[in-house]
Amino acid sequence: MDNEIEVIEKGALLNLPNTLKFLNLTNNKIVFGEYIQDLGNLKGLHTLIVGGSYIPYNFSLFYPSGGLKYCGMRKGTISETVDQEELATHRIDEYIKSISVPPYLSRLSMAYNGMVYTLNNITFAENNLTSADVRGNVFTNLVGPIRGLHKLKFLTLDDCHIHHVSDTFFDYFPELEQLSFFQNFLGYTLLEDVHGNLFQSLKNLISLDLSTNGIIILNRPVFKNMNNLKNLLLSGNRLGLVNFTIAHLKQLETLDLKNNEIRTLGPHTWAEINQINKGRAPLKLDLSYNPIGCDCNNFEFLQWLTESPELMNSSKYRYYCELQHQTDNYKAVIEKLRKQCISHEGLFAIVTCTTVILMLVILFALAYRFR
Repeated sequence: MDNEIEVIEKGALLNLPNTLKFLNLTNNKIVFGEYIQDLGNLKGLHTLIVGGSYIPYNFSLFYPSGGLKYCGMRKGTISETVDQEELATHRIDEYIKSISVPPYLSRLSMAYNGMVYTLNNITFAENNLTSADVRGNVFTNLVGPIRGLHKLKFLTLDDCHIHHVSDTFFDYFPELEQLSFFQNFLGYTLLEDVHGNLFQSLKNLISLDLSTNGIIILNRPVFKNMNNLKNLLLSGNRLGLVNFTIAHLKQLETLDLKNNEIRTLGPHTWAEINQINKGRAPLKLDLSYNPIGCDCNNFEFLQWLTESPELMNSSKYRYYCELQHQTDNYKAVIEKLRKQCISHEGLFAIVTCTTVILMLVILFALAYRFR
């Protein structure tokens, strides 16, 4: 590691011993080349770490090639020195159709490796890869399908500037259990996923992280077929309404909705959560740092919320009321609101009865006058 290696000649990897199990090439800038096809000869390799720097660049489509085109990073965005459309259409499959993988490689880390690609129709040779971490690269479009990763269980795509994922990208990930999309831009893609096709093939998924993706709406069937899902992380988005269905997620243990724009949960969501909780440990629902509506119209939801100790105990001081200065804890505010709503109900009943009586008196008087 830390050698600033950029080029590996074809055949160089064949000189490495078959007993090599761990290879760390962190903080180098290794470009793709014909040596890729030699990876399959590293028969003893179990772990490969090719983490790079935070400065992305375009890999050359042809090897060898004269020079690399570098581009700097400016506050998390690609610098103007490289054309955005060119980056978005730079496809890895234009160079290589099948990627050779060490046959017993189980863990691959290529975090912050400077890759700028649209991932489109890639096939991996037979392999035993179970974990892949490619966070911190620039994969604007995930088109796919990606074939050959049938044993992959853990996939990390955090901070990859992802804007679009096709419905077929995950068609060949039958064993995937943990998928992380933390800090990307999937809001529009998920908005368009009306029929829940995006994740429909991930039937064995246990953990899904969609935190900090600018998500505004999730359609009802977005998590269909995910009957084994245990952890669903949606914090740091812009959700104002929870209308996606979770009734079928019988294994769900954690639903993280903190730091969104949620004012209330609809009765159908309470019912689904209550249904999930029957005969098992209660679901850990986190609604902290949301602008909960503390008014009489939202009283039934607030009552349900405060009567669910598994929701309030661990994070009760992180719950607050929308447009209301809160000095007491959340339950104290609810108690004040309870009295206020009851008094309003009583006043409403009195006014209603008085109005009805007055109308009857007027009608009786008119009837008597014109008898």
